[in-house]
Amino acid sequence: MKTAWIAILATGLCAQAAVIGDVSLTRPPTPPDERMYLAAARSFQGGHWATSVRWLGELIERHPDSPRRAQAVSLMAQSHYQMGQFREAYGVLSNGRLAAGDLADEYLYWMAECRVGQGNLEAAGQIYSELLQSFPKSDHALEAVLGMGFVAAQVQDWAKIVSLLLPAESEFQRAVGEGLVSVQLQEGGLLLAEALLQQKDVETAMVWVKRLPRAMDAERGWRRDLLLARIAMQSGERAVASQVLEQLKNTLVEQKAPESMHAKVDGVNAALMESAQEWREAANLQVQISNGMNLPADQRAQAALNAVRLYQHCDEIDHAIAILKKVSVDPEMKSVHAIAQFIQGEFELLMRGDATIAQRHFRQALASSGSKELIARAQFGIGRCLLKSNNATEAHEAFLNVIGLGGQSNWVAQVRYVDALALLAEGKPELAFETLALIDQGVSNDLLEKAKYLQLKTAMAQGDAAQMIELLDEAKAVNSSLLAYSILASAQGHVTLGRRENAAALLVEFREQNPGSPLLAAAELENIRLIASEGRWTEVVALYKKWLADHPANELVPSVKLDRAWALAQSGQILNAAAAYRELAHANDNSKESFAAQMWLADQDYQSKTNRLAAEKRYLAIAGATNSPIKLRHRSLFMAGRAALARQGFEDARKIFQDLLNDQALDRQNRVEATFALGDLTMVELGGVDEGALLGKLTQSTNAFHEIIQESPTNSVAARAWGRIGDGCLLISKTQPGYLLHAEIAYRQSLAISGETSPEVRSQSHLGLAYTLERGATGTGLEEKLNSAADHAMTVFYGRHLEAGERNSAYWQTQGGLMAIRILERLKRFQEAIGLCDELAQQYPGMKAGLAARKKRYEAALE
Repeated sequence: MKTAWIAILATGLCAQAAVIGDVSLTRPPTPPDERMYLAAARSFQGGHWATSVRWLGELIERHPDSPRRAQAVSLMAQSHYQMGQFREAYGVLSNGRLAAGDLADEYLYWMAECRVGQGNLEAAGQIYSELLQSFPKSDHALEAVLGMGFVAAQVQDWAKIVSLLLPAESEFQRAVGEGLVSVQLQEGGLLLAEALLQQKDVETAMVWVKRLPRAMDAERGWRRDLLLARIAMQSGERAVASQVLEQLKNTLVEQKAPESMHAKVDGVNAALMESAQEWREAANLQVQISNGMNLPADQRAQAALNAVRLYQHCDEIDHAIAILKKVSVDPEMKSVHAIAQFIQGEFELLMRGDATIAQRHFRQALASSGSKELIARAQFGIGRCLLKSNNATEAHEAFLNVIGLGGQSNWVAQVRYVDALALLAEGKPELAFETLALIDQGVSNDLLEKAKYLQLKTAMAQGDAAQMIELLDEAKAVNSSLLAYSILASAQGHVTLGRRENAAALLVEFREQNPGSPLLAAAELENIRLIASEGRWTEVVALYKKWLADHPANELVPSVKLDRAWALAQSGQILNAAAAYRELAHANDNSKESFAAQMWLADQDYQSKTNRLAAEKRYLAIAGATNSPIKLRHRSLFMAGRAALARQGFEDARKIFQDLLNDQALDRQNRVEATFALGDLTMVELGGVDEGALLGKLTQSTNAFHEIIQESPTNSVAARAWGRIGDGCLLISKTQPGYLLHAEIAYRQSLAISGETSPEVRSQSHLGLAYTLERGATGTGLEEKLNSAADHAMTVFYGRHLEAGERNSAYWQTQGGLMAIRILERLKRFQEAIGLCDELAQQYPGMKAGLAARKKRYEAALE
């Protein structure tokens, strides 16, 4: 506690007085317990805490009736406290409390301080309160009030701090008198100003900041100036706040302040930038704080999460994800690993639409979280991923698990709403209707209206005309914001049921209330998209055709035409889809729809495998168009390189990939993939150049991969890059045997990375290492290397390198099994080789003939 040293100093002075005593010519003999106490007091005064504890303990044990006993217990507890032994200190005070006498208030004070040291803030607050109630005139009263204030600050109970320190009759106000002259009072003034600022009472907070003396020690002066900056910021005086922060920053540099203080100032500066919507600048400053290696882990973690939030504001999701990945593998930030994984899952699902990757992050958050709320959120994320992946049954089960965890009514209602979507996708409109009926009062009006609207849609799916009419009447009664959609949906439902008169009446009503046809067009598109989410593509195609006929001049026509082309492809009408895409592509209006159509046609050429040159030309045309969307331009250039590589146009491919990498606007993910493509190209070329050019080609490849590794040395991309380096070194070792060692090192580096890596990367590195060890098995170390090689091969065959939920691919399993058999043969471990042959033949019957011949050879060798 910040005030603890004052009490220690006072106790030390008392001890000193006891040691010196009154000067006289003759002195009576000093009793043994007094001599022992004085010696212990001198040790305490000198800061020799362990010695003090030992002597005071001896005094208490040998002289239980000593008049110094109560003081000895207090000093012994304080000695323990100074050594950080809070539990021992509390025990000493608690056991001696009944005999504390006049020191009872002092015992209570130090017991509270011990509880603070142990982190038991609630208990500390109760003991401080007991001290004030039992001993209102205690010398420790002010310290207890301030102690209660600091405890409240730890749990951000700012209102309690104000109630403790601000009233005129409070112990703090009585002590303030003419000014905040003591260190204790200055701490109280800073604490009160902070609490008032947190309560948005900036005027009173400024009063207390101004009452602080200009001449304080450096640390308190920094905190005062930081409060001034924050008060100015909350008052809307950004220029003043910025000036104070700049001056304070210079002061911190001059006075060599600790990194923690710099970080606090940077944090306020970031908040100031955020208030001006300077998201990127604020995010960069938060990243700087999160990288402060001398800062507490929780402070760094909070700064990292702040940076993620700010990067999201400026749509720099790749930066946000990169930070989250770094946080997720930082052992010091373990407390926020779960939330970092959860946020990554949300980004992948909502921003990138990748349900597979998102689900993996949600599951990791679920596995590492101890928070019931976060567990529920992660489980909800898993359910949404399953729903997006068309696994409605498991999605429904996941949502039921979330609902079982409970929570606020609005949160549970949100889960029920999405669960109803899963039930609809499962073909269970009755259950969906019942689930939506549970969303009632006590939730947000917006969610309630959405639930009622979806109920109407489920009633349509069930063909329940009476329920449709009732729900539409409810929407009209509350003048729902979705009333227009409800009327249109009801009309469509009645059409489906053959109730044409009802449908016609509703459409007339809709047009009267919403005379603007764009609203009608938008409402119809929402309905089409809902049907598309259910995979009813033939129906979707027909509805798009009708929509285009009904709204030929609508501004959404290009977008609808693109959606219709996609729906045609999804329904299996590839020729019609191609015609629709060509119509859009030939519009030559530089619209995003035109470029998207051109991209689809290029992809079709590429996938045909017989028209790669035409695909390459189309991709290059898209990339070369000045109005092409940047992400589409990057993808088209990447695909052009792949097309050139597929037709063995190596030089063309190299130029394309290099041009892509030279584009400064290329995001990190695409930069990584382009680098791998360039490295893979070099690997392909290694087999077709003369020996003199091999090393140059290999250097180009490894340099490209090393760039990736340097950016993120501990993630899955780095593991993949190390594996590629190992492959290159292994390939060149055929003519340069010395590169076998480089290959082994690279593969081991790949396998040593503890972050997330794909099973394929791990399989390739294990088998690459096995082959490297097998190739290098000569001389005295032959058997050891072969045994190690066999272990790595069998690791892949048996899937020992797989994480929970991962599966072995047939390719890697068979490769691992065949390699292990070959190495076991070299080791003359024929019985094991026979066993592997049997297992492989059982799992892959197509390999039986070849394996039978090997097995026969091994059985003969055993005989």
